[in-house]
Formats: sequence, structure tokens, C-alpha cells
Amino acid sequence: IIFCGDLGFQLPPIQGEEMEVTDFDNITTLTKNYRIKCEKQTMICKKVREMIKAKVEKNLINQFICESYGNVEVPENYKPQDIILCSRQDYCLEYTKKFGETKWVCDKRNQNNNRGDISIGEKPEGKWLCRHGYTIHSVQGETFEETIFIDSRNMFDSRMGYTAISRARYAHQIKILI
Repeated sequence: IIFCGDLGFQLPPIQGEEMEVTDFDNITTLTKNYRIKCEKQTMICKKVREMIKAKVEKNLINQFICESYGNVEVPENYKPQDIILCSRQDYCLEYTKKFGETKWVCDKRNQNNNRGDISIGEKPEGKWLCRHGYTIHSVQGETFEETIFIDSRNMFDSRMGYTAISRARYAHQIKILI
């Protein structure tokens, strides 16, 4: 069995217990991040990981993240190709109401799409939901190429900010909504 993950740094599961690595015989830790493509983003993510490992309080981690990126009060110049990440589903719904029916997420797999696929423009045929905001939990493992707006309200876990910022290849992609 091969397992890949970032235990201790990505968000814990919503239900159940976080996996422990104590029962594995052979563990290899990779040190190169293949997602990140710029030095500034590498340094910020590395610092946040160090803070998490040192068990720094979540408010100090979140403050560091806010100070490391451009802060905006509203998602300026938002386009449907961008992504808005939130700590809670009700915050996500606020953005969906604000930006209307221009972005869709596949809710049930069909012949051409998997659950979670995103479509821009008119609603495709099948089971699709209008969605502009996504929970940080729901995007773990994803990489985004466009602007990532991160709603800073209620970051309730010390790893939440790291999970959100580590979806970007470049630091300039990230805008913190304060």
C-alpha cells in the first residue's frame, strides 16, 4: 500500500480520526514541493509549516499569513476562473449569491464530468450547482492557476491557513479577504 499525504499540516478530517503513521514500516518523507514555483511562496509556506510544527497559536499563524500577502476587503477584479476559499459553508454561500449563476460545480458524476468538476458560463446539462465559494476542506489536494481569494473569517484550525495558501504555485496569486 502506498499512501501520499501531508499529515500534521493539511486539515484534519471532518469526521473520524486523523491517520497516524506509527503503524507503517517504511516511511519516506519528501522535501521538494513540486507545486510551488516561486521563492516567496516557498518561504512563506515553509515558515507557516515551522509555526505549525512549533505549535504556535492559530491567531499568530493567521496574522503572519495576512501580513505575507496582499489584503483586500472585497474580491476585487474577481472572475469566475478565480477561486474563493472559506472556512465555512455559509461564507461560501455569500459569494455564490453575490456573483450569480456564472460558475457551476458538478454534483453527480456523469458521462463527461466527475463530481467536483467546475464549469464556467451557462449551466451544463446534468446535476450542477451554482458555486463561487469553496470550503478550504473541500480543496485539499487541488492546485489553482488563477487568483485565490482567501476569506480570513473564522480560521478555526492552526492548519487552515496553510492548507489554503498551499493551493497556489505563486505568492502573487493569493489575496486575503479581511
